[in-house]
Amino acid sequence: TTPAATPVVTRAVNPAPTKAVARRAYRDVVVAVDAGHGGEDPGAIGRGGTREKHVTLQVARLLAAEINRQPGMRAVLIRDGDYYLNLRRRIDKAREARADLFVSIHADAFHRADARGSSVYILSERGASSEAAKWLAQRENSADERLMGGVSLDDKDEVLASVLLDLSQSATIEASADLAQHTIKELKTVGRVHKRHVERAGFAVLKSPDIPSILVELAFISNPAEEKKLTNRAHQKKMAKAITRGVKGYFYRRPPDGSVFAANKTHTIRRGDTLTAIALKYRTTPQQLMAANALRSDMLRVGQVLRIPAAGG
Repeated sequence: TTPAATPVVTRAVNPAPTKAVARRAYRDVVVAVDAGHGGEDPGAIGRGGTREKHVTLQVARLLAAEINRQPGMRAVLIRDGDYYLNLRRRIDKAREARADLFVSIHADAFHRADARGSSVYILSERGASSEAAKWLAQRENSADERLMGGVSLDDKDEVLASVLLDLSQSATIEASADLAQHTIKELKTVGRVHKRHVERAGFAVLKSPDIPSILVELAFISNPAEEKKLTNRAHQKKMAKAITRGVKGYFYRRPPDGSVFAANKTHTIRRGDTLTAIALKYRTTPQQLMAANALRSDMLRVGQVLRIPAAGG
């Protein structure tokens, strides 16, 4: 047995990346945090006068700070002031930062004052998953068109259609769904969710074909009770921490190549697990798993902890 095999059976499941690991050649994962609206676009306005653009920026800053506290993670604020950015520019800035994820923060309104709870959205190529999702997406996209006179990304021009049909877009949406599931699970620990499942809508800001993206509706600012919670800093911090846990869970599940998370990935053996199934789950091979864990056979025992090698090693 090699020295590397010793910590395999003692390492905790999904350990936090250590500073020692971070100092090696592994890179930080980058999360683009997008505060919705801004500048001349106030977003939704609550009955008490709270403006969505202010709430989203406050929570985005808290979220970025929380992400930056996590070893192996780094946040990039897409908007860090009260100014306007069109939707396409938000995507471009995330790409310029080489973001691994894009998280857009909103606190929208609905025509029913009793609508409440958090929601998490991913891109839908075909249509919204609910009437509320469709209404919100139309509202967000049209606000950008009014201010900039741009063309909505919902226009089915030939170039965009080819991008949306590209396999990379499908893979990105699949990854986005995984991220959204982790995030909504964590938001449920903070308060009520509007829908218990991930919703899909044609939000233009989610249409990057190469960056997994979600849009988080913190709550409905049109609901007086939720408007009050949205301005409470303690509650804002809880939301930021919940989203961070969701993001972190996603990175453990899908660690980007060369990242600290890829170097720290582990799997605890459950009844019925096989090396082949584990390899498929983590996009590696049985041979790489055996080499990474100094295994002499494919025999596994329940409770055994395997190190998952980074792609290619």
